[in-house]
Amino acid sequence: MFLITALSTAAIAFGLGANLPQISRMLRTRSAGGQSAVGWGMGAVTNLCLAYVNLAGLGAMLLGAANLATVALCGVAIVLIRRFGAAEAGTPAVPADHALDAMLTQELALTREAVEAAQRRRDERRAAQRLAAEPTEVAVAVA
Repeated sequence: MFLITALSTAAIAFGLGANLPQISRMLRTRSAGGQSAVGWGMGAVTNLCLAYVNLAGLGAMLLGAANLATVALCGVAIVLIRRFGAAEAGTPAVPADHALDAMLTQELALTREAVEAAQRRRDERRAAQRLAAEPTEVAVAVA
């Protein structure tokens, strides 16, 4: 019985830890960022089932309340996705012709820009080192 309670507590901590940053990012950026209302709905249903198990089956009021709080957060996320927009109906979230590095998500775009900027800095530093290492030819005038 203790193992079930301990694992449920860990699941709630991870669930809240995963939900809150996503919701705050949606609020900050005013964008759903390609998130799926279906995925959040599945999370809500899962946590609703866990709330029933925790409340009715185990009598764990705190865990059941945390599950219900997670259901509410999933509902907030679904409302934000509906408000800020998700993928167009009938089209995939990422078209099949897009490569992984061309995906339309904010995190990948920021990561790609950071990698490209680092590569430019390395190239500029190497070019400067090559110029500094090259022997300079001095014209000597013979009189």
